[in-house]
Amino acid sequence: MKLRSILFMVFFAGILLVAGCSSDEESSGNGKGGNGDQLRVGGAANTTFAYGFLSSWAEVIEGENNDLDFVIQATPGSSVHYEMFEEDQLDLGAGFAPNEYMAIQGEREPFEGGGFDKTRILFPTTVSRAHVVTTADSDLETVHDLEGMKLGVPGRGSASTVTTEYQLKALGVNAEFVYAQPDEIRNMLQDGRVDAFWHYVGAPYSGVLDLSSQIDLKFISFTEEDILKIAEAEPYTSVGNITSDHYDFVEGEVMTPVTFPTVLASSDVNEDQIYELTKATWENWDAIVELVPAAGQVTIEDAAKLIGKMHPGAIRYYEEQGVEIPDDMK
Repeated sequence: MKLRSILFMVFFAGILLVAGCSSDEESSGNGKGGNGDQLRVGGAANTTFAYGFLSSWAEVIEGENNDLDFVIQATPGSSVHYEMFEEDQLDLGAGFAPNEYMAIQGEREPFEGGGFDKTRILFPTTVSRAHVVTTADSDLETVHDLEGMKLGVPGRGSASTVTTEYQLKALGVNAEFVYAQPDEIRNMLQDGRVDAFWHYVGAPYSGVLDLSSQIDLKFISFTEEDILKIAEAEPYTSVGNITSDHYDFVEGEVMTPVTFPTVLASSDVNEDQIYELTKATWENWDAIVELVPAAGQVTIEDAAKLIGKMHPGAIRYYEEQGVEIPDDMK
């Protein structure tokens, strides 16, 4: 009888413990991202700008807010993060405005079928410029000259490559895509295996800087009409430029399409924690820029220019700061 009594007491205590844990989760909002919880962050490949930015960002934010704790995970790329949110494999992750647009549309690979309902926007990380590069002695001058040319692009299905495909389609230009890792693409241009390469990255991009120290380069240009035509089909696109402030071999400025890389969150993450995370981010943006200079190309006002739904915790912070978030982002 004593043994039965002891076992019953242990079982009853276990029920109380489970009930207490459930109550604690409910009190934190939705049980995700409560104070002190570690947040899983998809950083894309560890050689990318996204991974480098998020690693530096996490270092700064954790140093300012003891309640925020991140683990940065290498992933195949930002394109997979939207599905990972749906499957509760990530709490935060790198994003890309073209991906956000395609996920909403649900009509294009790898976002066919839609259903990416948990993705929420937090903030932009830099301005991503279309780097369309060839050798200085090439006859290629404008984006229309890429017709029939061998164009080096990152891996098949990558965010940059998919964006390039649809932007060229909007212009009616058919290039022959050659898929490879960015380092290999640059080698291909150097030895003539491709005629040009196209990569969406922040400027200055170390890959172009390194290659320009070995061979003479030039950027292939767009007209404003080209970019506005792209924007009609791909509304995440804006008119931008690359200048001698970015690369010393550029004379004047070269017009090129631009868009925003982003940081995203799952809608499951606690609203209060996203508020604190967003607040800590912008209050320490100067410290982030010291570690990632390309982040200095965006401001808090750029958050209102993004595509998709924003997390309520982020909206609360932006509205406190007088940043007007469009209704279609709420």
